Amino acid sequence: MRCWVDGVAGAAVPADDRGLQFGDGVFRTCLVWEQGIHAFDDQLTVLQHDADALGLTFDRGKLSTEMLTAARTLGSGVLKIMLTRRQAGRGYRPDWPASTRRILLAGEMPRRPVSAWSRGVDVQIVDAPRVETTALAAHKHMNRLVQVMAQRAIGGSGVDEALLLNEHGRIVGGSMATLFLVTADHVVCTPALTEGALAGCTRGQVLRHLGSLDVEVREQAIASDDLFRAQELFLTNSLIGVWPVKAIRDADSTQAKQWSVPGAVTRRLAGSMSHPLQQRMIADAAEADQ
Repeated sequence: MRCWVDGVAGAAVPADDRGLQFGDGVFRTCLVWEQGIHAFDDQLTVLQHDADALGLTFDRGKLSTEMLTAARTLGSGVLKIMLTRRQAGRGYRPDWPASTRRILLAGEMPRRPVSAWSRGVDVQIVDAPRVETTALAAHKHMNRLVQVMAQRAIGGSGVDEALLLNEHGRIVGGSMATLFLVTADHVVCTPALTEGALAGCTRGQVLRHLGSLDVEVREQAIASDDLFRAQELFLTNSLIGVWPVKAIRDADSTQAKQWSVPGAVTRRLAGSMSHPLQQRMIADAAEADQ
C-alpha cells in the first residue's frame, strides 16, 4: 500500500491528527482503472459536500493533482482520500472553518469472486449497533465504528454484506454499500437520507440512471419486512458498481428469502452503467459460462 500526505509520498501522519483522535475528517473511496479515477468529478463533488458539513476547507486543485498522480502510479486498484482537520493542541473544540491534512492511500482491489456480479450475494440484517439519524449520518465522516461492528457480526458466516438499522428499527442500507429494492409494481426504493442513509457517490449516479431508464424511484423509510416482500434487491458502491442480492435473512435467522438473479431492473441498471470493473466481471462470467 502506498501513502501520500499533503502530496509527499511516504510521509507520516502525526499522532495528534484529529482524524486519528476524534474521527474529525471525511473520506471517499475511489475505483482506479487503467490509471484513471472512475467518476472523478462526482467523487470530488461529494467529498466537497461532506467537507463543508464539517467545516473543512481544502485546495481542490492540489487534491485533484495528487489524486491523478496517485492513480497513474497505482494503475488499477483502490484510492482512499481522507481529509482531516489541521489543528494543533488537544480537546474537542474545533477551529471552524479549518484547513485540512490531505491523506491518500492506494492499494490493490479486494479479491472478490466473479459470481458476486453474475450470481449475486447474500445479505443479513444486523440488529446492533444501530445508526443514529443525525445530521451527520448522510456524510462519510471518519468515525465508522457502526460499520466495523456490523462487519464483525457477519464475520465467518458466509454472508457478503450486513444491513444496518437505525434507532427506529428501519433499514439504513449496507455497511459498505447502498441498498435498493424493487417492489411488486416495479418501483425502486432506497432508504432516505433522513433515515440515516449515506449520500454516496454511486447512490446519486444510480438515482440518475434509473431516472434515465424511466424507472420510478422513491427515497423513503423502509421496514425490514419490505425487503422480504421485494421482487429484487441490489447493492451499489463506487468499487463494485451493482451487485444483485440472491438471499437475505433477518438478524436472528428466523426469516429468509431467496431470489433468482439478476432481476430485470437490476440487469437493466447494470447494463446502463459504465462501471469498468463491473463490466469486466460480467464479461468474465459470461465467458466462463460458455
